Amino acid sequence: MDALKCSIQVVAGIIPGSPIDQLTRVWHFTNRNLDNPPDYIDRSGAAMNYAMSLMNPAQNNWVKLEWLWY
Repeated sequence: MDALKCSIQVVAGIIPGSPIDQLTRVWHFTNRNLDNPPDYIDRSGAAMNYAMSLMNPAQNNWVKLEWLWY
């Protein structure tokens, strides 16, 4: 199994600093993902698209996308 190298985490909520668990999603990346540019672009793009889909002030007051390197 490939070792985990990085993750992209998207969290959102109404009260700043209090994420809604049902909205939290994480995309994990291994060397296999990072060494395959089309796969990395697809997966990181999915995370960014998800974050943008949550940016609706009628639903959430904040959205945070974090790129975490391990």
